Amino acid sequence: MGFPKDQCEKALRAAYNDSDRAVEYLLSGNIPEAPPQGQAGGMEMPQGDMAAHVLGGIVNNPQFAQIRQLIRNDPSSLGPILQQIAQTSPQLYQLISQNPETFERLIMQEGG
Repeated sequence: MGFPKDQCEKALRAAYNDSDRAVEYLLSGNIPEAPPQGQAGGMEMPQGDMAAHVLGGIVNNPQFAQIRQLIRNDPSSLGPILQQIAQTSPQLYQLISQNPETFERLIMQEGG
């Protein structure tokens, strides 16, 4: 797409390696500050208010609206959905696992 490598890397870090979100950041020209790097070079999971902010950010994702509706219609689908998230986005899965109350609140809230 013609974006500088450093901007692409910054967008990917800010998007927790979600390439779709990173592209949105690049196209909008508004790349948030990257999350902190762990000591071993991996990403640390946000905690507390930051975790709620990151999880709250997924509410605007069209895929999340579909997931929300699916879980509301069939609560037994939660397990398989979480398994798929664990495979496709381990960082998001870890964040959900560490903040189940926040995730449940996002699933149950209206709108989005």
